[in-house]
Amino acid sequence: MGAFYVTLGVSQLIKLRVLRSGPITISQFPFFFVPYTLCYNVDLAYGNKIERLNREVHEILQNEKHWFNEPMQLPPYLEPAYKLLQEEVNEKLRGAGRPNERDWACFTQPKASDEVLDLSYPVTRILQEGRLGIEWDHAGFTPSTSTSVESEIRRRGELQRRATQLAALEQFESPRGGGGGGK
Repeated sequence: MGAFYVTLGVSQLIKLRVLRSGPITISQFPFFFVPYTLCYNVDLAYGNKIERLNREVHEILQNEKHWFNEPMQLPPYLEPAYKLLQEEVNEKLRGAGRPNERDWACFTQPKASDEVLDLSYPVTRILQEGRLGIEWDHAGFTPSTSTSVESEIRRRGELQRRATQLAALEQFESPRGGGGGGK
């Protein structure tokens, strides 16, 4: 199949350089698409593609650590509902002659902020503890000093005041504004 595409590529180059007839047209598109699709489907139907896919799926599910292989951590208040759901599902599985489903959730207390801080990067710990004199704005994810935050608040308040004054002035001077102070 590779030789086929190399031949098509070379013929396109010759067409572009020597014959100067332009790039591939829509009528020539099937020459590129059909052989690829045909070979893919032949490999799927008569080759061993299904077996390779099946082996890869089993390899991922059994040997690799993924979020879907680990129990999900749920809050403790959901434990009664989870137990009820598991019992219903396992009852149906036993009725069908299949083994019980393994637990897919655990109910431990979430980590305290000190535990999370112990697991974080040193830079995060330094910023959180405020050793550099920088306050971390968690909502906007931008570090800023306390003085710059205060000055920013003052600046925004001043801009808002000016915008209000300007809007009032435009309404007053506008002939349609009903202010009566126009020309």
